[in-house]
Amino acid sequence: YPVRLFEGTLQLSVERVLNRGNAIELSAMATYASKEGIANYYLSNQSLQYFSAAANEYISYESENISGLGASFAWRNYLLPRSKAENSAPRGIYVAPVVMYRRLALSGFDQEYNVEEEKMELIEVTQKLNVFSGGFNIGWQFVLWKAMTADVYVGGMLRLSKYEGDEKFTKYSQVQNIDFSGVMPNFGVKIGIVK
Repeated sequence: YPVRLFEGTLQLSVERVLNRGNAIELSAMATYASKEGIANYYLSNQSLQYFSAAANEYISYESENISGLGASFAWRNYLLPRSKAENSAPRGIYVAPVVMYRRLALSGFDQEYNVEEEKMELIEVTQKLNVFSGGFNIGWQFVLWKAMTADVYVGGMLRLSKYEGDEKFTKYSQVQNIDFSGVMPNFGVKIGIVK
């Protein structure tokens, strides 16, 4: 998943062919995004908030780091092997229901006024986030030179994000935010090796 690298995420998958028309795909994700790395643009476009007990309200802060792990499962139904034998799994057009879970730690800094010392202080903000997703993709996987695959897909997902300690899923986040909850488009490119 080369595009995910710009989010600071390395995602690796294994696709196992079950028969001519079906395959399963298991993925593992490791995220480490920081302001100093390739994910700087992604982090700078996050609009995050934390709940301040002192102010009794949600306060915006700038994310400095996102790290965590995740996994996903997809069942691929290849649609053309009944009409063209050369389009049997793992090549051709497919439809795939997908489920995903991610556990992330978000950290950053905010400034808070210290009444006793009468000055602004820098405070570290750390939040744990659980992300649950489910949806469908439709794509086309090509096998090139019997050695590698190129997979282009589009789809849609329902994503539900919940901070540890909160009772409800997040609301009002922008679609590009890591803590967005709602329906969102899903698209990408995958590159693989054929065994």
